[in-house]
Amino acid sequence: MFVGLVTSTQEDRVDIMRFGQKENIRTGLLAHFTIEESLKGINQKTVDVATGGGGGDCGYPFKSGERYLVYAYKSEGAALDASISRTVIGGSSGMAAPLTANICSRTRPLSEATDDIELIRALNLGRPQTRIFGQVSQLARKLGIYEYDIDYVGPMPGLMIKAEGENSQFEATTDSSGRYRLSGLKPGKYKVRVLLPEGYGPLFDFVGIESKAEITTEACGVEVDFDAQIDGRISGHVFDADGRPVEDQVQVSVVTLDSSSKGIALAERRSEYTKNQGRYEFDGLLPGKYLLGVSIAEAPDKHCPYPTVYYPRSFDRTQAQVFTLTAGQKMKDIDLHLPAKLSEMTLSGVVLRSNGKPAGDTRVDIFDEEDPSRSLGFGMDVKTDKDGRFTIQCFKGRRYRLHAWKDLDYLAGTGEQSDLIEVDPNGAASPIKLVLSKPGIFITKKRPN
Repeated sequence: MFVGLVTSTQEDRVDIMRFGQKENIRTGLLAHFTIEESLKGINQKTVDVATGGGGGDCGYPFKSGERYLVYAYKSEGAALDASISRTVIGGSSGMAAPLTANICSRTRPLSEATDDIELIRALNLGRPQTRIFGQVSQLARKLGIYEYDIDYVGPMPGLMIKAEGENSQFEATTDSSGRYRLSGLKPGKYKVRVLLPEGYGPLFDFVGIESKAEITTEACGVEVDFDAQIDGRISGHVFDADGRPVEDQVQVSVVTLDSSSKGIALAERRSEYTKNQGRYEFDGLLPGKYLLGVSIAEAPDKHCPYPTVYYPRSFDRTQAQVFTLTAGQKMKDIDLHLPAKLSEMTLSGVVLRSNGKPAGDTRVDIFDEEDPSRSLGFGMDVKTDKDGRFTIQCFKGRRYRLHAWKDLDYLAGTGEQSDLIEVDPNGAASPIKLVLSKPGIFITKKRPN
């Protein structure tokens, strides 16, 4: 363990084909450190630390000119294999260093490491300190066309933090950076709780505003962080055409009013699923204007076989009720009554190679015209038989597109594919014919807006 300055970095990169596109990715990173304070196990003035390339391989994103507290592993023998995940595409990165580090340790920028360093120093001096420390941050789940993004809003200063032990209670207040510290705790188990302002809640209900911590002689400090959000809510029940609660897992969605006119594919949305007698609930909604309904954010599929319907029971978006939420407002008993389920039907067809021979074991996907970017649940794992024939489910009254493809290397995007053809289930010729006449497997041409 040491505090050090990254004087320079060295990258290992490689060209790959992924999803039909050429990419140049980083497969390894070597950070050259000047040691400013040794905390354990290191005597050098400089050292190299190897890590992965990042982007899912646990590599730590060291930056030149930045200072870090580094928790490192020795990279010798089996220790290297166990301590670091390295991206290996087309061979080893070839980078070597006496130490490795990754994002699964407590390695962090020096500006975020005050408590760690103080606790380590005290332990090294034989005078261990005890504390519970952490930070309270405000985040926001903003709606987007891919459900939502979690954005960092800022620290939450001035909040009370309480830690309750068997025979003791400690309190602290978060500072301007949202940080707090509870010191001088005796070994034992504690419940740590943050008191959030009215209208705020935890980022996720399953995390909550209370956490458990245990101080032992081996662990003299415990970090407990809290993430909070403005907690606007809309909740209610969904009923079918007969007035009965719908089954579990029916998808209910909210979309922002401003984006609702752009169509399903471009609407900024978030979806939840019914459970416990048709109940649904959206939490963490930011102040704004929303529309609520079923099949308004994704096209109907076998899991949600209902036509597009907006609250209170309108098929026309312009007749939908607009929900205007203020900060932390909670709207209850917003019940949706659905029309009858859509009727299913079966399409049949054949896939041929460009030479006219049957294309067996070929994937066939189906796309709703209103949601062209998402292959529907109907098309999951639909493949042709040895004679190139297939059947696929859809709904009456909707319009679809079909696409057939057979891959050689999926990640590279190589193989054969058909054109994306339009299908009207009510008037489709039977059997439908798809021809693998084009190279590649990914659809490159989208329907014009």
